[in-house]
Amino acid sequence: MKTNTIDDKKILHISEEEREAGLKLIANEEMMARAVERGDLTELRKYYEAEKKYYHDVYGRISLNQCRYYFCVTAGEMARTAGRTGVDKLKSLRKLKRYLELVEGAGSKSEVGRLLWTMVTDFCLMCRVHKEEMSPSPFIYKCQEYVETHITDQISVSDLSDHLRVSTSTLNRRFRKYTDMSPARFIRHCKINVAREMLKDTSLSVSEISEHLGFNDQPYFQKCFKEEVGMTPLSYRFEE
Repeated sequence: MKTNTIDDKKILHISEEEREAGLKLIANEEMMARAVERGDLTELRKYYEAEKKYYHDVYGRISLNQCRYYFCVTAGEMARTAGRTGVDKLKSLRKLKRYLELVEGAGSKSEVGRLLWTMVTDFCLMCRVHKEEMSPSPFIYKCQEYVETHITDQISVSDLSDHLRVSTSTLNRRFRKYTDMSPARFIRHCKINVAREMLKDTSLSVSEISEHLGFNDQPYFQKCFKEEVGMTPLSYRFEE
């Protein structure tokens, strides 16, 4: 029985040499995709430096249309890689569409080659930014650093959001996601941790510690301390 098959060489109008060169280019996507998925710009640059001569040679052996075709294949893979990283699908598709339009207007193979590395680097940077935004460690560390630096001030949630250059709603959302507490509760938590150290390591009175840490008044400080620790400041000080 005769089976209908698709001959990619006929559809793409390429020679055997062009086909082999193209398959090599597609195979190289895996290495690029790994760097892009990690958002590793340094690794991507190393790969580019090692492979740019190869790409120049391959592009010299295939037609401009074939350069555009393999560019589109790689661009699609970079968009899928960004999706696996968790980048917003719509954002990734918009970037893909932009580069497909740009390569369509590329007038030379060298222009396609330059655009390829610009495109791959752009997707890599997008993945890196996404990872940094989603990673709790840098964000929470910056919050903690700010609170500890201003531990004696009356820190507000607005102070924290202004320092981090995010809206209060974004600040609240990230705190709920990564710490399961509100920013206000986090500020209080940091202050009470310092209060616990001061109660054990200094002879300052509860009132003096309360004032030093920027609480409005001593009763409020005692209330916050008990909610956080489960006992009053004095009980904590003399606990064995």
